[in-house]
Amino acid sequence: MLETLGNKWTLLVLSSLRGAGEPMRFNQLRLLERDGLVRRDVYPTVPPRVE
Repeated sequence: MLETLGNKWTLLVLSSLRGAGEPMRFNQLRLLERDGLVRRDVYPTVPPRVE
């Protein structure tokens, strides 16, 4: 967990996500999702949509 929070981008991304008034899409935040810091919602649409 400390390694993830120590990453130079993690706090910047978390700050941006916190201030967002709407869901944000992402595909490069797998570490944050794995560590439970962000949630990834997948919708069964065509084309697939992820927020």
